[in-house]
Amino acid sequence: MRNRHSWSLVLLFFGLALPCAAQIEGRNHIITGRVYDAASHDPLPGVSLRLLLGGAKLDASPVTSNPGGEFQFDCRKADYYVEAEKDGYVPAKVKVSIGASYETQITIDLAQRPSDESPAGPAEALSVHQLSVPSRARQEFGEGLTLLNSKKDYAGAVSRFEAAIDACPSYYEAYAEMGVADFYGGDSSAAERALRKSIELSSGKYAYAFFNLAELLNNTKRFADAEPVARQAIALDSSSSRGYFELARAQLGLKRFADAQESAVKARDLKPDYPLVYLVLTNIHLALHDYAAVLRDADAYLKLVPDSPLSDQVRKTRQQVERALERTQPQSAAMTHPQ
Repeated sequence: MRNRHSWSLVLLFFGLALPCAAQIEGRNHIITGRVYDAASHDPLPGVSLRLLLGGAKLDASPVTSNPGGEFQFDCRKADYYVEAEKDGYVPAKVKVSIGASYETQITIDLAQRPSDESPAGPAEALSVHQLSVPSRARQEFGEGLTLLNSKKDYAGAVSRFEAAIDACPSYYEAYAEMGVADFYGGDSSAAERALRKSIELSSGKYAYAFFNLAELLNNTKRFADAEPVARQAIALDSSSSRGYFELARAQLGLKRFADAQESAVKARDLKPDYPLVYLVLTNIHLALHDYAAVLRDADAYLKLVPDSPLSDQVRKTRQQVERALERTQPQSAAMTHPQ
C-alpha cells in the first residue's frame, strides 16, 4: 500500500473510538513500512531507504529493510518522500504526508527490473504488477493514491480507482485502495465490497486486503467476522504484526481474553514499538484482573506516546489501578498476619 493512515481503533477500555493523537512538535511521529516484491508479494529485505523532506532534503539517516521487509523513520509533521532502491529492482519513490496521528504506515512494492532495462531514477511506487498492468490504469491508480494520501479527497480517489479498474478489471490492488478510500469517506459497506473483491481477484493471496478487511470488521464491531479474516492474513504473512494485532482485537471483542492475550503478545513481540498494541493489552489485562500487567502496559504506551489526549486518559487509568492495588495490599497483609 502507499501512504496508509491507521483507521480508528475500537477500544473497550475507554468505551470510545481511539482519538487522534494531538499535534506534537519535534520528531514525535514515526513512519513505519514494509517493502514487497510487486509480483510475488514476498517481503523484501536489504532495500535501501531514504527519507526526503519536501522531496529533496535528506531528513534522517538512511535505513535498510530488515529480513521481514520492515523499516521505520522518526519524523515530524511535514510532507516527505521515501525513496527505495534495491539491486535488480526499479527504484521507487512514495509521497508521505504526516498529520496528527502518531504513526503513518506505508507499503512499497518494487517491480523487478527487466534484464534489458538500464538503471533509471526513482519513479512513483505503485502497488501493482507494474509490468503487466496497462499504463492508463497505472496512471489512474497513481492519481487515486495522491488524492487518497496527500489531499484526503476520498470521493475523488474512489473515482480514480474506478477508472483504473475500468482499464484493467483484474486490478485487485486498485480495489483494495478503493476500499480504504471508501472507508475514510464513511461508506464501510462499499469498503467491504471493494476489499472482498480484491481478495477474490487475487485468488486470496493479497495479504494487504486481508489486513484491511480485518481492521474494517473490527472497527465496525463485527468481531466474529474479523477473527477468521485475521487468521487468513496471518497465514499469508505471519511475519507482520498486523494480523496478530487484528486477531487480538477480534478475540477481545468476543471476550475470549486468554486467546486475545496470546495474540496481542505475538503482535507486541513482532513490533514492540507500536503503541496501540499496549492499549489492547491494557484492555485484556483489565478484563483478566491482572492489574500489575495493566501498569506495565500503560508504562510501555506512555514511553512511546508521552503527550497526547489519549495519554492523559492512560495516566488517569494507571493512577486508578495503582491506588486500587495499594488499597488491597494492606488487606492482604492483614489476612496473612491475623492479630
